[in-house]
Amino acid sequence: MDNVTFTPSQQYAKEHGRAIYLRMAYAVILLPVSFWFLSAAVPSLFGIIPPISLTWQVVLAVLAL
Repeated sequence: MDNVTFTPSQQYAKEHGRAIYLRMAYAVILLPVSFWFLSAAVPSLFGIIPPISLTWQVVLAVLAL
């Protein structure tokens, strides 16, 4: 096992694995919250765009990952 070489991306993942998972967790938590705030704020500011339903918030949050 001494001769194992990693590609740069594998090396990064090995060193920063926990940080990547934390970023994903933050994204899962913060994206729906930010979409909720935007869906509440945008119609009151412009009166054009309807609020985003919770289902679409979840879909957009998953796609953003």
